[in-house]
Amino acid sequence: VYEERAVDWRLPKWMEPLYAAGYVGVTQKSALKDWDRQAERNKRVLGKRLATGLAILYREQRFQLDDEITGNRSLSIFLSETNAEDPQTYAVMTCHLEGNQEYTEKQRMQFLSLVKKVPPSFRGHVIVCGDFNNECL
Repeated sequence: VYEERAVDWRLPKWMEPLYAAGYVGVTQKSALKDWDRQAERNKRVLGKRLATGLAILYREQRFQLDDEITGNRSLSIFLSETNAEDPQTYAVMTCHLEGNQEYTEKQRMQFLSLVKKVPPSFRGHVIVCGDFNNECL
């Protein structure tokens, strides 16, 4: 949760049991002005001045963080298994697409931009999740 004096945000306290269970969180990195803009938007829309962001959690005992990429409304991490006979690699990606249903082309472009973060040479598993702001089919 973003605090007015903070440059970076942290995961909420209710997630502390996950940390105790060995999970690590990678959070979206943004400039302070972007956090401020989002906090002001949430104050207008939700009545609370707080910024929200993206996070991906993984179990540190099982995976090693190889890379992370923050986009405007996306977060991607690349993991490799550490204690497996046949270690696998994973690209885990999350996004928060445009919320206005009339901007489907913008949503499509945001999604394509996210998926393009996986290098063509990557041969691991790809997991994409997030808030797609669309109807389920």
